[in-house]
Parts: sequence; C-alpha cells; structure tokens
Amino acid sequence: MLNANGLCFVSNSSDSDQPILYPGKVTDADSFFAELRFDTAAPLPKTGNVIVFADWRGKFYRQNCKIVSTKSANGRVVINAERVSEPVPVETSVDVRINVEALNITLSVGKQINCPLFDLGEEGLTVIAQSPLKKGEKVDVNFTIDSIYGAGYAVVDNEIKLPNGKTGYSLTFGDKKNPLRKSSEALANVVQRRQLRTLAAA
Repeated sequence: MLNANGLCFVSNSSDSDQPILYPGKVTDADSFFAELRFDTAAPLPKTGNVIVFADWRGKFYRQNCKIVSTKSANGRVVINAERVSEPVPVETSVDVRINVEALNITLSVGKQINCPLFDLGEEGLTVIAQSPLKKGEKVDVNFTIDSIYGAGYAVVDNEIKLPNGKTGYSLTFGDKKNPLRKSSEALANVVQRRQLRTLAAA
C-alpha cells in the first residue's frame, strides 16, 4: 500500500470515528517498514501506533503502523514505522477529514467571513470561527477557491479543541442533495494537488 515517493496521510486517533489526517510523503518503503516525512506542524506522536492512509489500487486504504523512531530533517519530522497489520479499505461510514491548516484556506460561515478551514471531508469540514457557533445550528457556507465556487448549508455538529490550541467547529453537510457536497469534493481534489506540489517541492 505504501510506495516510495507516494503521498500518504497519518492519524494518531486510533479509536476515532472522525479521524483527522495529516499529509506526508513516503520517502522509502519495503514489505515491513516505511519512512514517512511530515510537516513539523502536524501533532504526531514520537512513540506508539499510528494509522497510515493511502490510495492503493484505486481505493483508499488504512494500515496500522508502529513507530520505530523519529528524527528531524530539514525542518520536517521523519518517522520510521513498522507495518503491524494488513491494509484494509476505509469504510464509507467513516468521516475521514484531511488537515488543510497549512494551506491557509478561508471561507464564510453565516455572517462571519475569512474563517480558516482546518480540515475537509466528504461529510463535512471543521472551521475556526471568530464568534461561537451553537451545536445544531444551521449555517450558510460559501467559498471561492481556485475557480471553485461552493454555496450551501451545514449543521454545527460539535465544538472541538484543535491541536493548534484553537477552538474549531465541526460542520456536517447532512442532506445528500446539499450542493455543498459536490463543491467540497472538488475542493478536496484541489487541496490534494496543492499538497502534492508542496511535498514534491520539498
């Protein structure tokens, strides 16, 4: 599943039904071990287990890995990990969110503009709002990013403490016919391309 020079994502939330994934690059890999490079801003553990996600044979898979060692290299964190399970497909019921904090994307939530986008997934997103949002509140969401225009609504699902110390609000799209779903999917593709360019340049 993990191939050298491929893009991967890692989560340290082994028991979460809404894991936040941090993008990285596989710099080396064999049948038993993999070397993964991540931005130092990602709150990754130095020991213990992590879950690594990657596209494999046209599908999104996850694999449990054990951290063997960590080191700093050129301003980034490099993790050597041992594969401790076989890769399995990610269940469609799991709301996987990809961390996009480093890309400095903002959107409008209700009457609040320029709200930083923290993570993005098929079922929703997490934003950092200037004013508190109430759980269960229905808010309009708007964004224009790289010629992608998104407009629709989302429901405030939860208030969460983010790894960067700020307070975020998890929003879900709800209705399958919500037009924000397609726009969010298109935005996710743009985000992944940006991350690939950034990792390749590094």
